[in-house]
Amino acid sequence: MNNHLTGKWTGIIIYGADYENQKDEKLFFVADLTIEDGNIFGSSKDLNQKVDTGIAIITGFIDNDLVSFIKRYEFEFYFDEKGNTIIDKTKPGPPITYTGVYNSQTNSIEGHWEVIDDRNVNSEIEAIGEGTFQMKKE
Repeated sequence: MNNHLTGKWTGIIIYGADYENQKDEKLFFVADLTIEDGNIFGSSKDLNQKVDTGIAIITGFIDNDLVSFIKRYEFEFYFDEKGNTIIDKTKPGPPITYTGVYNSQTNSIEGHWEVIDDRNVNSEIEAIGEGTFQMKKE
């Protein structure tokens, strides 16, 4: 099926307007993905964060050209009002949902990502931020 997509990927995310101090900043990452019978799983590592954000676990699916996966860091980090990265290793990171389209001619995926934090004590779901992404198979 799409097993040929298994392997190393390089990518970039671009922060959206919700990230006042980081808006339009680019974050580069590498991912090692396995795709079997339409299921995606693997891990990714950010390359140019100001601090080590650890490894993120990826799970999702590909259906024809539609790609959807959730990336979750092993611990929580966020940007404060001054743009500094704050790390809390006592909590896992919130899910980051990626939805995109696979282009077989360029062997790449482009789309949108969104961080939603559903761990609020009042059971409220809070959108934290969003942006765009591109990734290409090496």
